[in-house]
Parts: sequence; C-alpha cells; structure tokens
Amino acid sequence: MNQDKKTIALILTLGILIGILAGYNIGYNQGRNTGRQEALNTIDTVENKYKLLLLLEKLNQIQELETTAIKEALQLNTNSTLPVQTSNKTIQISQEAVNIAKTIQCNQQTSKLLENLTTNLANLTKETTDQLANNQIQQAVNTYQEIINTINEIIVIIKTCP
Repeated sequence: MNQDKKTIALILTLGILIGILAGYNIGYNQGRNTGRQEALNTIDTVENKYKLLLLLEKLNQIQELETTAIKEALQLNTNSTLPVQTSNKTIQISQEAVNIAKTIQCNQQTSKLLENLTTNLANLTKETTDQLANNQIQQAVNTYQEIINTINEIIVIIKTCP
C-alpha cells in the first residue's frame, strides 16, 4: 500500500514535470514565432517607408523638371525644343513613380488611389510634353497646374500610409 502511494506520487510528479516542460516549450515556440513575426513586420514597415520616401523624391523631380520646362517655354516663347526635352525627362520619372506606387503597402483603398493618381500624373506629364512639342504653351501651363495639384493630392495620401 505504501509502495502504491509512492508510485502514484512519482507518476504525478513526473506528469507535473512533463506538463511544465511542455508548457515551457510551447511558450518558448510561441514567443519565438511572435518575435520573428514582429521583426518581419518591422522590416516591412521600414521598406514601405523607404518606398514612400522614394516616391516623394520622384514627385519632387517631376515638379522641378516640369516647372523648368514651363519657365523655358514662357521665356523662349518660340518653337524651341529645350522645354520639350526637359519635360520629356518627366515621362520616365513618372513611370518610375507609378511602379513604386504599385508596391507601397497602405490599406487597399489608399493603395489603389495612390496607384491611380500616379498613373494620372504619368499621363499628365506625357500631355504636357506633347503640348510643349506642339507649341501649345497655355495648354501646357494649364496641364502643369493639374500636375502640381495631383502631386499635392499624392502627398496628402502618402501622409496617411503607415
């Protein structure tokens, strides 16, 4: 009888120890997985911030080049190709901006709006270049204002992204 109590006590003690070890192992694995996931989330956030900054840089380049092209067109006021060459550079940069915008992670609606606005911006830069090439300076000035407004809209959206 005494031997049975010792056996039962030993079995219970072993069961408790096994339970403690199993609980420790489960907690350790969950903690490790949570830590790993948090690290991945941090990397994604930093990468997204980098893309947002890169997009802002592209917008700045577009604005500077389009401003220069319009100033050149207004100053020269002839069939000069210089404004067209300057404006033409924005077409490639605006396409790069579209490609960057497609990879930025915001909420789904914001991401889609960002992509649509950068695509619209790319179309406007093409339009400005065409107008300057056809010596339609006033139309190019109007389109330039649309470009500036679109850039400002994009900046407002960028501020809402995490």
